[in-house]
Amino acid sequence: MNIQQPKTMRTHTLLLVLLYIVLYLPSCVTITNEEMSDGVLPDTVVLSIEPKRTDVQIQQTDTTYDIISYWTDPVTGRILYTAETESYKHGQLHGTKIEWNENGDTVHLSFWEDGIHVDSSLNWYDSRVVKQRVFYSLKRNGNKEYEVNYHPNGKSSTDTIWYTNGWRNGAVTYYDTTGYRATETYFYADNELIGIEIYNDQYLALDRNARNLRQQIYLDSIKQSKDTLLTTVFAEQEKKQQDESSAAYSEWDNSDEDSEYLLKELKGELPEPKADSAETKDGETGQGT
Repeated sequence: MNIQQPKTMRTHTLLLVLLYIVLYLPSCVTITNEEMSDGVLPDTVVLSIEPKRTDVQIQQTDTTYDIISYWTDPVTGRILYTAETESYKHGQLHGTKIEWNENGDTVHLSFWEDGIHVDSSLNWYDSRVVKQRVFYSLKRNGNKEYEVNYHPNGKSSTDTIWYTNGWRNGAVTYYDTTGYRATETYFYADNELIGIEIYNDQYLALDRNARNLRQQIYLDSIKQSKDTLLTTVFAEQEKKQQDESSAAYSEWDNSDEDSEYLLKELKGELPEPKADSAETKDGETGQGT
């Protein structure tokens, strides 16, 4: 015996089909053969269902309230997990702010007063390892005092970064995953990046070669300067000696009287020197006496 389905049942079935079409078709993605790497048309339809973020405001007092954000199922509306909680006072962040990832792990924690960062803030990797710690001024003006950063393995990724009135100044060195081998250094002045020094094996080799080349060029220039100086000094000294010899020879050659006097001296023809008149008179006076 055939049992006919009641009319109301058929109506309910039709409504369910229509509801399915309305809910699912907007999120359906049909893959075409242009999108397939092998050029084969699929015989299925892939549903792309992404969580939807929903914010709920909970009024605490006339001036304070909390905003809780949830990731919900886009089809059923069921809450999947809490994404974030924030506390407000007079429309400004005031209190604790917390964020979670899809696994329910905390990825951010910070503290606020009247819209200003206070105390400290923490950020985590999805692996629950601390990513960054930031500490704020005790003056509660929102300025950073210092921060430290970490690799996913927990090793330090930077030096402790210090701030002056909320601005970076000086050098900040970054490290590889070992936590002690420097990879680069950033230089800041009044929060502005003014230079980067990279510690890479290839860059270091190029830098060494460049330094060696500059040093060799410098040494060659000094040697060349010394050689040029010595050559100049020797040339000037030789010219001076030649000039002195030429002058002496010219003086000897052009002095006829001296030449004649020397010649007579050599031949013994020079006359005997005459006694002075005063000596002669004295001699004669003595003999007369």
